[in-house]
Amino acid sequence: MRNIIVILFLFVCSCVFGQTQNLYFFGQNQSSAITGEIALRASNTASTTGTTLTLTKPTGTAEGDLMIVFTGLGENVAQTRPSGWQVLFTPPVSFTMTQLGYYKVATASEPSSYNFTTAASQDCVGVISTFYSTAGYGEWFMGEENGDVNSSSNTVTTGNVTSVDNSIIISTFSINGGVATVSTPPSDMTLIDGLGISGITLYTYYELTNFETLSKTIVWDKTNETIGTSNIFYLIL
Repeated sequence: MRNIIVILFLFVCSCVFGQTQNLYFFGQNQSSAITGEIALRASNTASTTGTTLTLTKPTGTAEGDLMIVFTGLGENVAQTRPSGWQVLFTPPVSFTMTQLGYYKVATASEPSSYNFTTAASQDCVGVISTFYSTAGYGEWFMGEENGDVNSSSNTVTTGNVTSVDNSIIISTFSINGGVATVSTPPSDMTLIDGLGISGITLYTYYELTNFETLSKTIVWDKTNETIGTSNIFYLIL
């Protein structure tokens, strides 16, 4: 198994930094052209009004799968992640809430669930999803990311990210102030999962994409502080 190699580069964006990162190699060492693609395996959601958000490992998660977690918190506070999970991005600056992202490549011995904690009780929701290579082997990379926040609006746009061939864009949106409904989802995207409780609502989507530059927009059924982020992951076989 190849050790994680991190290669970072900076690019200009309004709210977050971007990076390209070699995450993990699994399966056969192939140098041939891409013959498979990325697919969603499964997802789960959870919520809490306490200090611990417990997310259950998605059904069927296997060694080499890319696991991604997004959490939304009703206040702008720090959150402690489980061992082995890495921070996906620096969240956009927010006035009263925050949205966080984490990733991990599954090992052969993953626990049944993962705990994300805060120092004090907090309205918190989360989505965990697992992606895999349909070819059965490959090397995960993390590409660009971008995000934005509106202090009082029913809509938010993530900002531009540039994808590569055989990649996914994952866009996540949250809104403060209780349960909200999505009036207009981001275009050309498939819902991974989402939920809302009394203090916060979060939805996350994905799209398989080749080389292009794009941003994603959501429209809610209410107005409040709202965050949107987009992340690119890709696979080299």
